[in-house]
Amino acid sequence: MDLRYLKYVVPNEKYYVPPNEKANETKFILPSLPQHWILKSDEHWTYCLLNNISLPNQGWKIHISSTTNSAQDTLEVVSSLLIKKNIIFKFVANKLELALKNSKYGERGSSGKFITIYPLNESEFIFLIVKLHEILKGLP
Repeated sequence: MDLRYLKYVVPNEKYYVPPNEKANETKFILPSLPQHWILKSDEHWTYCLLNNISLPNQGWKIHISSTTNSAQDTLEVVSSLLIKKNIIFKFVANKLELALKNSKYGERGSSGKFITIYPLNESEFIFLIVKLHEILKGLP
C-alpha cells in the first residue's frame, strides 16, 4: 500500500477528500493564550512557545496520548495547567493528523503522541508527572 494516500482517505467518505480541507474542519482549539505566548503551526503540530524561555540543549519530554474523541477535552485540561505554569508545549494540529498518528501506519517517531511537554528541569518534570496523572485520570 502506498501510504501517501492515507491522508486522502476519510472514514465514511465515498471519495478522496483533500487533506487540507479535512484538516481545517477538525482543528483543535486552544483556549486564548496570554500575550506573552507565541503560537506557531505547521501541517502536523501547533507550538505554544514563550518569548522569554529557551529550552536546554538536553532535558525531559512528556508525551500525552489521547483518542480523537477525547482529544479536545485533553487539550483543554493539559493546556490550562501548562499555560498557568509557563511551560512550553506542542500538540497535534487537528483530528485528521491525530487519527493518522494513532493508526497502525503512523510514523514510529510520533505514533500515539498528541501533546508533547518540555519541562525545563527535573523538578518541573516530577511536578508535571504527578499533576498530569491527577488531572488526566478520567480521560481515555
